Amino acid sequence: RATEGIKNALRAGYDCIEQGTFMDDEAMDLLLSRDVPCVPALYFEKASVEKGKEYGLPQAVIDGHIETLEGGSESALRILRAGGRIGLGGDYGFAWNPHGDYAHEISFFVKDVGFTPLEAIKCATKTGAEIMGRGDQFGTVEAGKLADLLVVDGDVVNDITLLEDRKNFLAVMQ
Repeated sequence: RATEGIKNALRAGYDCIEQGTFMDDEAMDLLLSRDVPCVPALYFEKASVEKGKEYGLPQAVIDGHIETLEGGSESALRILRAGGRIGLGGDYGFAWNPHGDYAHEISFFVKDVGFTPLEAIKCATKTGAEIMGRGDQFGTVEAGKLADLLVVDGDVVNDITLLEDRKNFLAVMQ
């Protein structure tokens, strides 16, 4: 998360930064010059802030999540606007951030961080495939690639939250 750790990882040749949150200009320059994707893992922070008390997280821990959420949101948007790659995903499987709520993360990056709906979807699909080293096999819809297509009742560009409710899914094509 911290800038020195991020810089050390980039200098050591890491090919993806997970939970990259706090970045100074030097870290940002290293990240962009090497075209290394970053997965900020911010929705866990958001869920921890919103639901932490309910699950017994101490206020000091929640305060740390607030700081990470604010710094991480700023870094993520800065990376994306500078032409860098952001991957979505993070820490799931906690009572306050269960598996299956992944669409909430896409909405979060649009509503709270400032990504456009198409940028957030691209980060979740194309960049995700690239991080796995399989961008040539899936992650975009094009000839020769594997693709699952989700047909949604509505326009997700105008309302990204449509993805949060499975009742809006008309079909999944594999």
